[in-house]
Amino acid sequence: MDIPKRLQGLNFVLIGGDGKQPIEKQWQKKIHKLDCPIFQKHISEGKNYGVQMNNSFIEVEGELITLLETLAGETYFTCP
Repeated sequence: MDIPKRLQGLNFVLIGGDGKQPIEKQWQKKIHKLDCPIFQKHISEGKNYGVQMNNSFIEVEGELITLLETLAGETYFTCP
């Protein structure tokens, strides 16, 4: 799975098989950067992921990738 370059500094959330909910308990406290082995294994298996936004997340799929790439360049959207 190819992660858009402008999203690579963000914290990722592992999304379950239903594609709607995080699979980890206390996911808000988990750190999964692009180079995280757990995240890499998850996406190599073709599973979904989200991008953490404070204590919420946005699932990354389709057109949302384009939106997030655009927002990543704006001043009101910062990478941790």
